[in-house]
Amino acid sequence: MKNSKELTAKYNADTVEDFIEVESTSQPGFKWTLVKRKELWECDCPGFKFNRNCKHVYNQFREENINAVCKICGSHAIDWAHMVSRAQDPKHKYEITNIRPLCRKHHDLEENNPEVRKLRQELGI
Repeated sequence: MKNSKELTAKYNADTVEDFIEVESTSQPGFKWTLVKRKELWECDCPGFKFNRNCKHVYNQFREENINAVCKICGSHAIDWAHMVSRAQDPKHKYEITNIRPLCRKHHDLEENNPEVRKLRQELGI
């Protein structure tokens, strides 16, 4: 764990709300630091630096929103649906603004029906 002096040197400590370290899956023993500012997470991994999003931020967002409700029916959301599917545009895979919580029923309906997905995108739900 990096200490507060290291974080202060790397980040403006006044804007940091929280920070965590995550173990790298591709480099065992190596840790990435996630820093939360203004309710948004940033990561010091190369993926985030290049794309401004990464799986570390995506996973942290999902963990923080574990009790989310389905955007369609209001029941407990089990799945996070991509508004622009990963097949359509893989670069949006980990983009937080591209996901929304859905229950299993509505996720399956959307996933298996491109017209429904398109309509929901147009309606913003």
